[in-house]
Amino acid sequence: MSLSKNCLRFSPFSHIYVEEEAFDFPITWEILSKFEKSRIISIYNYKEVFARPRQNYNLQKKAVKLILAVKKGQFLFEGPEVCHNFGFENFYYTSPILNCPYNCSYCFLKGMYPSSNMVIFVNIEDFFKEIEKLLKEKKRLYIAASYETDLLALERIVPYTRFFIDFSRKKEDLLIEIRTKSANFNAVKDVLPSENIILSWTLSTEKIASKYEKNAPDIKKRIKSIKEAQERGYKIRICFDPLIFYEDFEKDFKHLMENVFNNIDPERVYDIGLGVFRIPSDYLKNIRARGIYDEIFYYPYEVGNKVYSVEKNIKDKMLDFSIKELSKFLPKEKIFYL
Repeated sequence: MSLSKNCLRFSPFSHIYVEEEAFDFPITWEILSKFEKSRIISIYNYKEVFARPRQNYNLQKKAVKLILAVKKGQFLFEGPEVCHNFGFENFYYTSPILNCPYNCSYCFLKGMYPSSNMVIFVNIEDFFKEIEKLLKEKKRLYIAASYETDLLALERIVPYTRFFIDFSRKKEDLLIEIRTKSANFNAVKDVLPSENIILSWTLSTEKIASKYEKNAPDIKKRIKSIKEAQERGYKIRICFDPLIFYEDFEKDFKHLMENVFNNIDPERVYDIGLGVFRIPSDYLKNIRARGIYDEIFYYPYEVGNKVYSVEKNIKDKMLDFSIKELSKFLPKEKIFYL
């Protein structure tokens, strides 16, 4: 069975590497059934492929391979300071999938992992057990489940978005964010909303999306998905992140605001995330060392607290303007920024 053209923007995987232990999980066979023409290669440990030396990130991105593995060790990590915690003291993230189906020019993953191949951990129940364990300890918990991939974009390959939605039900003091750039809400349209789930869309101005987010759905399609999710009753977050400065930014951001809030109800938006382009210094050094030549990584950024970002005056100007515009539609207490 081949993939629908609407499922992903890259071709079906020519090779799928499967850990020996992963063959014992039903989700592995569900995934493999969707790629009958792929060559299946058994491996002992996913790092044999994913973490091997001298990989070429750019070449791999043109022909991504899939790796199915069993996650071991640490499942949950404290949220880094470069990410929004949206007012939660106990902010953690988890990564049931490594790497993203899109290839946005500014993506930090290019400096985080040595490979652009994709890893799906098939023991999803173990992730849920660890979340439950931490929730009992912390009492109140905010989990980001889709920072290092795009779960909703991959839903037709592996249904982890619906798994997280169903898992979250009746869990007091738990909030799980699933962030996406996809236009794939239809893949979970049949799933009843959960009070403990936020579906979060990242949006950019048309100019930034067309230049830096070439493989992601266009902004109109994303807004359509947001509207559908909102009408279905889901909690909706919108993230304008990263904000990238250029000459017509203010005019284009105003246009984006009109486009967004002419189509969706601002009173039913849970909250907003804002942030300028920023990247940990180690990731940026890795990117440059690997010969990844996206121009955005070669701007003379300022560095502070081991994070590269634009100059403070540009950052302040962009945030002040964006908050002012957004405040026309939502109360300021719903706007979080970095």
